[in-house]
Amino acid sequence: MYPFNRSWSVENAVQLACVLEACAPKLGNVHPGASFSDVRFEHFVASGLAIAPSFASPLTEASHNSSRASGSSVGSSVCGVVGAAVQRMRAAAGSNTHLGTILLLAPLAQAAARCRGKVRLCSLRDSVGGVLDSLDADDAAEVYAAIGQAKPGGLGTRESADVRGAAPESLVAAMAQVAEHDGVARQYVNAFSDVFDLLLPWLEAALRNSGSPAEAICQLQLRWLAHEPDGLIVRKCGLIPVSYTHL
Repeated sequence: MYPFNRSWSVENAVQLACVLEACAPKLGNVHPGASFSDVRFEHFVASGLAIAPSFASPLTEASHNSSRASGSSVGSSVCGVVGAAVQRMRAAAGSNTHLGTILLLAPLAQAAARCRGKVRLCSLRDSVGGVLDSLDADDAAEVYAAIGQAKPGGLGTRESADVRGAAPESLVAAMAQVAEHDGVARQYVNAFSDVFDLLLPWLEAALRNSGSPAEAICQLQLRWLAHEPDGLIVRKCGLIPVSYTHL
């Protein structure tokens, strides 16, 4: 089903993902019929288009530099993309619209670039594990700086690896501390197994059932919420127990 029935460049794929996500009327999210007090649908579309060039050719060039003659690690192209994309996001929207998206897409885009040529799901999955294994202390420092620049809300504070404090030696280890209730962080710990094993098959099934990308995205969100609660809401409000005997 269009646009999933053809290949796209990484930059164009990022643009498509951001626009489709923003257009789908998902629960609790900004979309054409719902706004937050500080951001509207237009902010998400504009900043989604703005961040895409950060995923383009510099990422591919860095990934092909297997000898590391430039002195930068393979992982550093991930943190470089995160930092550049956050800057573009802030310039376009003036607020945090896509930090989670950027953190999710940067390793996947780097993995796709490292595959060289036509990307297949099995090779992408193997490649993203290598990308995450290559992240080092410099990557952690740059990603922490980018998160600070994005100014995400609802994170609270932590005794260790707090994003407002000094960056840890290992970005993956820091993500592991919040992985239980933060789905984005968990992908850095489990090599995106939620994406490959759950979300991708669920999206494919929703596309077959609905015949509409926007409807499929909404179905995917509902299925994920049934799988686990929304991380931001849990951070802000905690879990509210429900007694089904009263329903």
